[in-house]
Amino acid sequence: MVLRPVYLPDEKGDRHFWGYILAIIDTRIFLKDANVSNLEDQNILCGLIHTEGDGTASEVYGDENYRKDALFISREIYGDHWTLYLRPEGSWVNPWIMVLITWAGLLTALTLAVLARRNARLRRMGTTDPLTGVCNRTGGDWTVRRYLEAHQNEPALVMAVDIDNFKIINDVYGHEAGDEALCQFTRDMKETFGQSAVITRNGGDEFIIFCGYGWSRKAAEAIDRFTEPPHIITYKGKEIRFSASLGLARYPKHDKDYRSLCIKADYALYGAKLNGKSRWKEFDPELRLKDTRTQLGFNLTDIGNEMPGAMAVYRADDRSILFASSTLVELMECDSLDDFMKYTKMSLDRIFPDSEKEAARAAIDRQLENPFNRHRFYFITANILTKKGNLRPVEIRGHRSHNANYGDVFYIFLYEKEQKES
Repeated sequence: MVLRPVYLPDEKGDRHFWGYILAIIDTRIFLKDANVSNLEDQNILCGLIHTEGDGTASEVYGDENYRKDALFISREIYGDHWTLYLRPEGSWVNPWIMVLITWAGLLTALTLAVLARRNARLRRMGTTDPLTGVCNRTGGDWTVRRYLEAHQNEPALVMAVDIDNFKIINDVYGHEAGDEALCQFTRDMKETFGQSAVITRNGGDEFIIFCGYGWSRKAAEAIDRFTEPPHIITYKGKEIRFSASLGLARYPKHDKDYRSLCIKADYALYGAKLNGKSRWKEFDPELRLKDTRTQLGFNLTDIGNEMPGAMAVYRADDRSILFASSTLVELMECDSLDDFMKYTKMSLDRIFPDSEKEAARAAIDRQLENPFNRHRFYFITANILTKKGNLRPVEIRGHRSHNANYGDVFYIFLYEKEQKES
């Protein structure tokens, strides 16, 4: 019910009280025509509040419970305030939707976590050597270049290192032993130069070590410790010893470009190898870089096959043959190296006739026991028995030396006497 006073103007324009208008409204029909009541069919609760000018409020539709957490809109009509409240039945939050959203969120988080781990793994695979766990060339270059950008002109060391005669470890003991040697080599680098050193495996047994500090006595002592004593692994119960050589270049003394420093350290490394291996050398700018490696373009097979005489290497303990040149194979009238090894049964004693074996060994031992023979050379004349049964007089010159992989070995040259005299 709505009661309102009515004022009418007279001829002079003044307003005079005329009377009251009383209107009785059926709120159900009114709200239905306004489509408000139909909201309940959609599980939406609503309420309408009328506030008169004097502040008196009354519920036109609904009750005060509908106001809790509800949206509302207010309008002023002829001095009175009308407020419409709306809220979903029960709560704004649908539990099933929340469950769905929660599971969707968990699934998304899990997916992102898996992708992040996979991406991190791919990054590691792209920048890490899978065998040793140190940087590959891509990872090492990126790490060092970032360091140099942040520490421009601050002294640093770049070292190229490798295992001396690494191929022998692979050939004699197998690639598994070679892999173990590389892993131990890496551990020795970390222990000697510190965990902060950036170690890069360029391939094979070649590594680059970057240390973010300058030259000092402590650095020299670390390099000495790394190159002087043998590195040791135990493979299938056998102790294998190997040595290392190292080349050093300094930043910024020798260059400011990291890749150029690596090249100069590499040249210094090969300079160390030319001086006997198991040692280190600093880059010398006076050297002509293109000529540094000329002496390394030869291997034992090349040298042995081209020497003016037959050459062999055999162990001192059991006299087993480790190497034979093609000239010796021909001298023994064998068809191939395999044929030679089968004929001699890989023993030096088999090249002598039975009647001369003991005499030859006694002559060698006698000369090596001579206290004046400091260089452990020997020289004998003897006959060798070829595969075809021919006796050939030869002169044999030998030298006893120590090898890290085989112990004491003999390097010998055989000259056929007829060839020498002619």
